[in-house]
Amino acid sequence: MAVGSNIRTYFNGTWHEGNPAVMRAADHGAWLGTTVFDGARYFDGYSPDLEAHCARINRSANALMLTPTVETAEMVEIVREGLGLYDKSESVYIRPMYWGIDGDMTTSAIAPAADETGFAICLEVIPMAPATASTTLTRTRFRRPVLEDAVVDAKAGCLYPNNARMLKEAKAKALAMRWWATRWVTSPKPPQPMYSWSRMARFSPRLPTELSCRESPARVISRTCPPMA
Repeated sequence: MAVGSNIRTYFNGTWHEGNPAVMRAADHGAWLGTTVFDGARYFDGYSPDLEAHCARINRSANALMLTPTVETAEMVEIVREGLGLYDKSESVYIRPMYWGIDGDMTTSAIAPAADETGFAICLEVIPMAPATASTTLTRTRFRRPVLEDAVVDAKAGCLYPNNARMLKEAKAKALAMRWWATRWVTSPKPPQPMYSWSRMARFSPRLPTELSCRESPARVISRTCPPMA
């Protein structure tokens, strides 16, 4: 999944142009999701905290029972070599990755084998957000897992589907809020909900029994409506 442009990939000891295939169909990472990565940045000719990012991916590999195969200092040198292929005016996303190759048959192959680990570094040109950029916050019904039930001590790919469904739900809520706010402003008569607030309150104690005339509909919707599927 390429999200940037001008991609260069370090694999099997050399740099490659573009987005080559690095994982095989039967690799443990492809089958059972044993993948870790880290994300550093290069912009204005600098790559802040690059060494810390390279050290963290090795810790992530250990947490996911993978054997890291590249020392931190060596990884930093490989990344700097790759960055030398870019112009200093370009903003580059730096992504070192490990993944499981074989399964440990003493665990019915569920755990990765310790004797071989895949490794690659992907560099992609992805512009930095402008200095004027901003974001918004909301809540979802999904939660961050804890160490007892997920490998939250690793920057693991298997954690990100949970983040993805949070973002999708947040986007759906924002679209719903925008629709209601537009309808309220443009309609000569405020739109009537399918169910009355009092009826809906029977199903959710979070819903108000009446709509305050001092509170905008968009605010009430964002505060009270259950998440969209």
